[in-house]
Amino acid sequence: YKIFFHKRCHELMLKRGLISKGCFIATAAAGECSYEVATLQKFRDTLLRDYILGRAFINTYERLSPSIADIIRQNNWMKLLARGLMVRPACTAAKALMEWRKR
Repeated sequence: YKIFFHKRCHELMLKRGLISKGCFIATAAAGECSYEVATLQKFRDTLLRDYILGRAFINTYERLSPSIADIIRQNNWMKLLARGLMVRPACTAAKALMEWRKR
């Protein structure tokens, strides 16, 4: 029930424009409700969107990453590798940058 509610709530928020899509690779590797996905979405929405290079990165990522995420989603080993080698380091860097920006 909780997962269904979360998914339904997420769909409504997307429709209303309150949140945006993204974090395809992190979602494929770590799961939709993971801490890493939430952290990376916050980083995207509170820091990356403020800069032209950040927006360019977001546009490129949203164009290229869905096909990569499809590959990751189909294989448990790929999920483990992606989470360990890409998602967690990106999450750590995102947290550090958000903390640095607060100073």
